[in-house]
Amino acid sequence: MQFSKKSRSLQGSFLLIIIGVFTICNLYSAEVNLGTEVEQASGKKLYVNYCAHCHGIDGDGKGSASLYFHPKPRDFTSGKYKLRSTESGELPTDDDIKQVIKKGMPYSGMPAFPGFTEEEYQNLTYYLKTFNEDFTDPDFVVDPLVFSKAPPYSEESALKGKELYSLNECNGCHGDSGRGSGVSAPTLEDGFGETKYHIRPADLTKRWTFRRGATREDMYRAFTTGLNGTPMPSYKDSITPEDRWHLVNYIYSLSEKDEPNYSTTIIAEYTEKEIDISQGKSLFENSEAALFPLVGQVIEPGREFFPSANAIEVRSIYNQETIAFLLTWNDMKADTKGSNAPDILVDKFHLDNPKNKQKTLVVEERDKRYSDAVALQVPSKMTSGFKKPYFLFGDKKNSVNVTFLDLANKNEVKQYTGYGYDRLTSVDNHVLAFSNYEDGEWSVIFKYNRNLDGEEGVSFIEESFIPLSFYVWDGFNNEHGIASSITAWYSLYLKASVKKSPIVPMLTYGLLALLLELIIVFLIRKKFSAT
Repeated sequence: MQFSKKSRSLQGSFLLIIIGVFTICNLYSAEVNLGTEVEQASGKKLYVNYCAHCHGIDGDGKGSASLYFHPKPRDFTSGKYKLRSTESGELPTDDDIKQVIKKGMPYSGMPAFPGFTEEEYQNLTYYLKTFNEDFTDPDFVVDPLVFSKAPPYSEESALKGKELYSLNECNGCHGDSGRGSGVSAPTLEDGFGETKYHIRPADLTKRWTFRRGATREDMYRAFTTGLNGTPMPSYKDSITPEDRWHLVNYIYSLSEKDEPNYSTTIIAEYTEKEIDISQGKSLFENSEAALFPLVGQVIEPGREFFPSANAIEVRSIYNQETIAFLLTWNDMKADTKGSNAPDILVDKFHLDNPKNKQKTLVVEERDKRYSDAVALQVPSKMTSGFKKPYFLFGDKKNSVNVTFLDLANKNEVKQYTGYGYDRLTSVDNHVLAFSNYEDGEWSVIFKYNRNLDGEEGVSFIEESFIPLSFYVWDGFNNEHGIASSITAWYSLYLKASVKKSPIVPMLTYGLLALLLELIIVFLIRKKFSAT
């Protein structure tokens, strides 16, 4: 077949256009950099030593420890990375990958590795990129977006952000108050592989838990890029940069501090009034809040590696006869069906046990037998010195009193004496309770007689330190028995009911100082008179 000169001319022009387009595309593509074979081999050694047990020897997220994790370890073969400085759906830059290795991902199973050299970070990054062939294609390797510094924060901007929060239906996942309790939250799934796992929306009231970071610049980057493999979309094209900063400022306002500022002691305030726990949280308005970290019970069989609750706030008030505690914690939903108890037997974790595989599956496949619950623990008897009972329900020599509330059973308190996690005995009690769930937050009040167990037991005495610890169970997360979130032992201190005047101590110390001075003068004069 022969073509005319005009046809050949058009073909030539078309070819030039195609070449030009590819040339322009390549100009805007980042350079492919996979390192040398030696560098990749060095990165592989690091990966095998530090990463493969979670992410799998083949980088598919199916390491020997993967069933323990929620959320799941990243599948590097998918090429989907949550934390990036590139546009939604794009591959991360080398620096993006290195930053996650250095800093880890807060409140997940991904720890920080701050001790590597820069060369080791880069070599490990080279090796991670070998798991997905897209890193070898210049068309898939892109430059990062450019982000400006945060403008000054203002209340006016935060109020505009609050309107945008509702307008863009952020509350559908994160809840009206940002506690991660939106109506869609229980149904959210990740998008990293064929098996879909439930994924929790961020609790926006605790910015120190944000995977991306706690600064306003970190939040803006997350809104702009989205989080690949999660339901969190990019707002780059749907919300203007100015409005994104307004939204950032509103999210920033939901959390008071960058760090949690955990406490060590609960300060109980004295009140002359009768403590009527039906008044709820208003009873504790003048008391000081103490925030304690909750962690998974990973010591004994039936371990809970990644509980949903990560902190509990405690307040306390007392009068001459009684003492009350307000416990509050954030929860994605109120699980008030089924039942729970601290002495329910828990299957020992085994990788081949199908029940354990349900731990992180979508909500439809979960076991729905268990409800939310909470417990407060004190020693049965005060011990001398610093010795305390074993923090998991006591031990054979030092027992504990456990006040337990199954939140499916309204306000019916159960009391246990614990001589160990497998030796819990139900006993009579006179503890009252009041519970309420609202907008992603559980609040529970326990009211005790100050003389808890008579003359031989623990009494809540003024100006004394009493050990306390706490347990929280999330029914949605299948937590039951010893599988729960727990705290260490902390202290309760009852402020004096009567403010003591400083005059008496001042006079006492003054008289003692004067007496000491007179004794010294007398001794010196006696010495010199003798010579």
